[in-house]
Amino acid sequence: MKSKFIIIALACFTLCTRGYAQDRPKEEHKHRSAILEKARKFITYDVTKLDTNYISVADRQWLFMLNSVISKTNVDIKTPDILVSPAMSEGLMGLVPVGANMGRLKIDASTPYSYRLGFYISYGKLGGGYNMALTSHNDQEFNFKFNGNRFGMDLRYHKTKKIEGEFEFENMDRIEDIMIDKISSMSEDEIEEMYQKVEELEKKMDEAENIEQGNIQITSFVCNMHYVFNHKKFSYAAAMKPKKIQLKSAGSWLLGSSIYYMQFKAVDDELIMTFNGLNRFKSFFFALGGGYGYNWVTCKRKLMFHGSIMPMLMYSIKSDAGMKNRDMTEEERARLKEATKTYLGGKSHLTYAGVARASVVYQISDRYVGGLDTTFDIFKIGRSPRYETLARDWIFHAYLGYRF
Repeated sequence: MKSKFIIIALACFTLCTRGYAQDRPKEEHKHRSAILEKARKFITYDVTKLDTNYISVADRQWLFMLNSVISKTNVDIKTPDILVSPAMSEGLMGLVPVGANMGRLKIDASTPYSYRLGFYISYGKLGGGYNMALTSHNDQEFNFKFNGNRFGMDLRYHKTKKIEGEFEFENMDRIEDIMIDKISSMSEDEIEEMYQKVEELEKKMDEAENIEQGNIQITSFVCNMHYVFNHKKFSYAAAMKPKKIQLKSAGSWLLGSSIYYMQFKAVDDELIMTFNGLNRFKSFFFALGGGYGYNWVTCKRKLMFHGSIMPMLMYSIKSDAGMKNRDMTEEERARLKEATKTYLGGKSHLTYAGVARASVVYQISDRYVGGLDTTFDIFKIGRSPRYETLARDWIFHAYLGYRF
């Protein structure tokens, strides 16, 4: 009797566990499908939340674009007074003693117009692309975009060595006074020898004042975010990466913020010596502001012009400066610490930034779209007269897109 009961219990247990084992994959599959469906709904546009008299959504979720990119970056820098180090004095042929004040350093640098080719691909609200210049200076750009109905985000990483310009020292009267005092105690032969050295030094300084391409590398990471108040009638996504289509003209107030990271790195030894051994400056800062954008539609809803501007108040969070492979004295460590507080706005402070955008979009057909768009970023770091940097970044895209 007991054995029959045990056999029946085992059979029931086997059937139950077998049924549970069969149901479990179904439940897991259903759970995974539910998660994927939620993700799909999140990254695709919900037409019910839009005014379809003003905005429509392309039926095809995928968009592939071929990009042609032109960009230019300008950087103006003014530093605090620079004291002559032993290495600099040696480079100046001993004519300027260690500890002398060279005056403020002023740098005016920019990239030439950079031409890059690349692609961009998106699904729903998400997209990303890569652009690269066909040069030897590793000029490349990655970008990632999220364009929702209300909220949007644009991440951009740019690295280039194609920066050139010149620098000069301001207020060098004290150096001339030092050299005049030195001449007054020299003999005629020593003065003649000194003049020969000065001529050589002037030639050397003229050559050194030119910053050639490849001597400085700039790496920047920018995250621009925006919030659209009139999102039911005004589409930001229709203007920049057209997954949505603006049907009637409309505008909206915008709320925006930006996160910037920028690093200047000198790779030329003579340039590093001019900077008194400092070869790297990097900074991290945050900006918050607001503005207005407008989409104007014409030509039977096929052609759209967009313009937006967003001034911001910027807060410098952290900056750092570094020296190239060099054992520092306590005095140099103190000066580097002071440089960290002043170079690139090392002390936390408020300044300004801004983002302006413009675009032209033409709906060629249901599948094809073409257009032009441009973005202009500006920001100022530092507090004059000690230190200040004014950077301006301009990017222009021409594209042809295919929806599928």
